[in-house]
Amino acid sequence: KEKEEIIAAVVAITTHEENISKAFNGFNELQERWKTIGRIPGDKHQDITSAYHAAVDNFYYHIRIYKDLKDFDLKKNLEHKREILERIKLLQGKENIKELEDAIKALQHEWFEMGPVPQDAYEALKTDFTAACDVIYAKIKAHFASLKEQLAENLQKKQSILDRAKNLIPAEIDNHKAWQKATEKI
Repeated sequence: KEKEEIIAAVVAITTHEENISKAFNGFNELQERWKTIGRIPGDKHQDITSAYHAAVDNFYYHIRIYKDLKDFDLKKNLEHKREILERIKLLQGKENIKELEDAIKALQHEWFEMGPVPQDAYEALKTDFTAACDVIYAKIKAHFASLKEQLAENLQKKQSILDRAKNLIPAEIDNHKAWQKATEKI
């Protein structure tokens, strides 16, 4: 009965456990229990052993499929992230800052929504991504710094015009003709 319970538990782990670490831990515990259980009646031995080995083979088969799918998924994510990186690099030639800003934000969102990549490619890809984004953001920052400088210059020019206008108007204007003269000066 204990061995039949172990077989059922292996089947349950294989079909229901999604966390691979938990699955392996549970599977290893079950294997240890299997080894510690003594012998069983000879007429049941062949059937129980065959069922156990079938359940174990099925477990490893599912793990292998999981690993193959995970590897495939990691490779697809890597390809997609490389495509995103190329699209970011193409943005460097874009002149419209608003479009550039919207595009980089959308690509960054797409990047971070993408799943993981193989660990051996992660650091280099992350470094390239950060560098490419830094170039774009430097361009955006330079644009806004230039814009801020231009706004400060415009403010100074307008202040100068305002000061000159104030100096053109006499302190007291008390008739229509004086108002017309002041208006013409301004």
